[in-house]
Amino acid sequence: MQNFFSLLFFSLLFFAVVLLCGCQKELSLDRSNTRNTTLSDSSELLTKTISIEDGTTATTEFAYDTTRQLTREYYHTTSTSPGAKTYSSHTIYTYDAQGRVFRIAHKENQTIENVLYDTSYAFVHYINGASDEISYTKRISVGNGKTFFDSVLYTYSNAHSIIKTEHYAYAAGQPVPSQPNIYYTWDYSAKGNLIERREYIPDTLSASYKLNFTYKFGYDDKVNPLAISKVRLEKHWGAAVSPNNEITQTNFYPGGQLELLTTTYQYRADGRPISAKFSGGGRTVTRAYTYQ
Repeated sequence: MQNFFSLLFFSLLFFAVVLLCGCQKELSLDRSNTRNTTLSDSSELLTKTISIEDGTTATTEFAYDTTRQLTREYYHTTSTSPGAKTYSSHTIYTYDAQGRVFRIAHKENQTIENVLYDTSYAFVHYINGASDEISYTKRISVGNGKTFFDSVLYTYSNAHSIIKTEHYAYAAGQPVPSQPNIYYTWDYSAKGNLIERREYIPDTLSASYKLNFTYKFGYDDKVNPLAISKVRLEKHWGAAVSPNNEITQTNFYPGGQLELLTTTYQYRADGRPISAKFSGGGRTVTRAYTYQ
């Protein structure tokens, strides 16, 4: 384990110097290739979702290569609400010769806790040269001129599903943490849908961890068009890996509070959703799906 963290520190430092110097050129928001009409077969892929909530419209556009692999996501918002802020992000996926994602480049204009995050690169490392199972990822982020590092270790079940992710994070100049800052466990149904996600945080009263949040999910029996790539698991949860569409999410918070979120869908003849309505937590969001 000590060798892993030494390797992590020096490799992240090297990539920070080499890659982030050229990030502005590589991650320009050129959307000239957000459509691809030369896919290798005739079945349709999800190309756009449009979500509307309280006067704000959020659009996500998806692009694919000729082998039907996701290459790009472009997310942007517009709003009719006075004083509302707009947001945009651009994510580019790069594949190796085996067809596996090995780099995820991300550019955004979002401020979190007074830090403006600009560009990040995540590098995906697999357990061996032939496996699709991820061993760990390494990410370098730049915000307000500062460099931040984080890494995620992956654990798989015998059924090749991700069942645990351990997160390590620190800023430049800080020592690499010897234990995860946080970790998650993931459980699945017999159909492969993510049905439970648990978050564990360090227990200040001991050297162990304690359960913080639990999320449970229910699904329909239709086709989930958002299950595009498993490398999107950490950001998109079950939507990234589950073959069916999420219809319920129950959040269990510390102290015993519960929150139920529901989604209803309208479907095409082939079982893919054409629209959805999300309700819960004081929010109502409608979403439309576009295919090509």
